[in-house]
Amino acid sequence: LLVQRLKQQGGEELSIVFARTKYGADKLARFLNQRGIKAEAIHGNRSQAQRDRTLKRFRDGALPVLVATDVAARGLDIKGVTHVVNFDMARDCDSYVHRIGRTGRAGEVGEAITFWNPDYDKPCSPALVKIARDAGQEVPAFLQQYEKGKASKQWKVTDAAKAKSLLAGAQ
Repeated sequence: LLVQRLKQQGGEELSIVFARTKYGADKLARFLNQRGIKAEAIHGNRSQAQRDRTLKRFRDGALPVLVATDVAARGLDIKGVTHVVNFDMARDCDSYVHRIGRTGRAGEVGEAITFWNPDYDKPCSPALVKIARDAGQEVPAFLQQYEKGKASKQWKVTDAAKAKSLLAGAQ
């Protein structure tokens, strides 16, 4: 599904794909390259010079897909990011909100897609439902069934207004 979606973009748009681990980011970048999608990974095991080179290629459009850990979830202001894909769910609510906020910036329209695995991601469900509802987004039926479940402390929605403003751009 990920490869199909990225190929539909045809390399014309910028996408950030988030992975939970450094190893996962490297593996996913290799996987995408093997399927004809130009991608590079950035994470904490890369030197600052390597991260800067990769980000420059991404900003310039020479690299349509950036695969990253949460090292890229905050502080990057890259114009033209049209898609964010959470290949792995973020570890906490703030990281999730910052990830999806990489698209739809400064009045631009973007799309955030999250792969969700019930074996690992149930604790974030109540928060995801609240974030989506507060932002006026549609809540998928599969997620609604976990809405009343026990939420993890990491997934406490502390700033619904911030989440709402970020989600408003990422539609």
